Amino acid sequence: MDIPEDLLGAMPRDERFTVALQSAPEVTATGTVREVAPFADASTRTRRIRMTLQDPPAAFRLGATITVDLTRKVAPHVVLPETAILSAEGRDAVWIVDAAGTRVARRPVEVAGRRHGFAALTAGVEPGERVVVAGTHSLGEGQTVRLADEAL
Repeated sequence: MDIPEDLLGAMPRDERFTVALQSAPEVTATGTVREVAPFADASTRTRRIRMTLQDPPAAFRLGATITVDLTRKVAPHVVLPETAILSAEGRDAVWIVDAAGTRVARRPVEVAGRRHGFAALTAGVEPGERVVVAGTHSLGEGQTVRLADEAL
């Protein structure tokens, strides 16, 4: 199956999935991750995941169309480049740009996991907030900043 690359940072290695046949959703098996593609697909930014099914019913045949669900809920998270994370005094933090886009404020964050140069945050950043991703170690509280002409 293909999953969004940003989910990999928050996904434990021993993650379990419920795999069901689309033609008969009541027929299920448990799947575990066997292999993760080393690179994301350039156009979809997804990674190919190969699974091993544990004791699959006979109805599971090669080429069957399936639906895959996590067996647990995934906490909402924000994925940022690791360069955005400032680790000091035993705490992780990021610099948040104020609504006017002129000053920064340091805010503690909870990092759920790090992988391939990215960090998955489960707390500390709200949707729509702007986070500094470069030069984090050279900023100070309340420092004036200037945004690039085209903010991402």
